[in-house]
Amino acid sequence: MGIKCGIESESYKYVHGCNNKYTIPFDENKKIALNCGKNDRAAVQLLIYSDNEMMVCASNDNCFYKRGPIDMVRVDVNVPGLDKDDVKVSLVGLVEDDDRQLKSDILLNQTFIYVEKFKVQPVWIEVYIRENVK
Repeated sequence: MGIKCGIESESYKYVHGCNNKYTIPFDENKKIALNCGKNDRAAVQLLIYSDNEMMVCASNDNCFYKRGPIDMVRVDVNVPGLDKDDVKVSLVGLVEDDDRQLKSDILLNQTFIYVEKFKVQPVWIEVYIRENVK
């Protein structure tokens, strides 16, 4: 399985539709620096792409695909100096827009999702910086 990952800002909108070229729609080498004050939050999006179908899981929950074995990608974020409870990982759902294209739009409550091959799965990563963090 050829998995590619990239990172984008919190305002990035992934678009999937009839104009796709089946290429990776992001720069794998892009770097982002997040700045945030105490008692505030900062967010970034992780983009996951594969040339095979896959399940993407944003927790340690058990996850099974109804059609049988499938490649699984589990997202786990560790930020040095922060408690695990201060890092929130959520899958981003795609919604069909007026132009009939799917666009990343909504944070999902579910912890795993099936992803077709050649399609990007955005994952929302949000960190909370408490007042006592150094």
